[in-house]
Amino acid sequence: MSTVSDLDGFVKTSPAAAALLDEAFGSGRISHHGLWAYRGQLYQVAAIPLVFQNGEQTGPVEGILVMGERITNEFAQEMGKIHNCEVSFIANNGLAASSVNNVQHIRLMLDWEDIPTSTFDMCVGDQSFRSDCESLVDPASNTTAATVVIQRSHQDSQQFISGVSRRLALIMIGGMVVAAAISFLLSSAISKPVNELARGAKSVSRGDLDLSLQIASRDEFGELVIAFNHMVGQIGASRKDLQQANEELEQRVARRTHMLTRANEELQREVSERKRAEKEADAANHAKSDFLANMSHEIRSPMTAIMGFSE
Repeated sequence: MSTVSDLDGFVKTSPAAAALLDEAFGSGRISHHGLWAYRGQLYQVAAIPLVFQNGEQTGPVEGILVMGERITNEFAQEMGKIHNCEVSFIANNGLAASSVNNVQHIRLMLDWEDIPTSTFDMCVGDQSFRSDCESLVDPASNTTAATVVIQRSHQDSQQFISGVSRRLALIMIGGMVVAAAISFLLSSAISKPVNELARGAKSVSRGDLDLSLQIASRDEFGELVIAFNHMVGQIGASRKDLQQANEELEQRVARRTHMLTRANEELQREVSERKRAEKEADAANHAKSDFLANMSHEIRSPMTAIMGFSE
């Protein structure tokens, strides 16, 4: 924590300090925050209005309590550990705090004036760093108080990428193994009832209509087995009905055949009797003809003699 004497000159002369104090005096908020760069150091500042209360009446702001916390190398190193990078704060064209070593300090400040963009590469010895710059704005005065430089070694980045790639590869391999195991289990769980249904269908096709598959589960395959058993039962019932209908039809055909046989026999007997009657009638006709012929001859012979005598 910085003392009042550390920031006394800055508070008296800096526009940023004046803006923070004006904001603290003019608003009703309990505290106000700022970011100040002073004598090559960077401070996080809080301004708290001092108000004295008399009974239930609250008086006006009598003063401002200003507290500043200097951003140190330890703070930068802690941020670097958290985010796995190097952090540097540059204020008033000087290095206010940093997590990098002295060699990187010197190289960073030497290259600072020639940095063309917010992203640049910096080489220190045999190491290469990718650096990004961001401006830190004082919220009270809305002015740039400092610049934070975030650096990451290309070697560390490559190691991080390699580690991530290895972890991703392990995750992918593990996922493939788990997927293969799940696929095997699912295929077994699916293929077993399907094979049971296939064997049942073959048995039914061979004429085994008394087959009834066991219901192993209550899922879709269980419903399929229930439907299959119901279908086989309906086929068996239909087959029994068909057999009964065939038996009844055979019995009816047999009765009809027997009746036709008897009718045919009676017809044959009647035909035989008619033929015999016809033969007897023919014989009677022949005997009658012969009798008439003989009688005519017998009668005609005396008549001829009598006629001859009479002449």
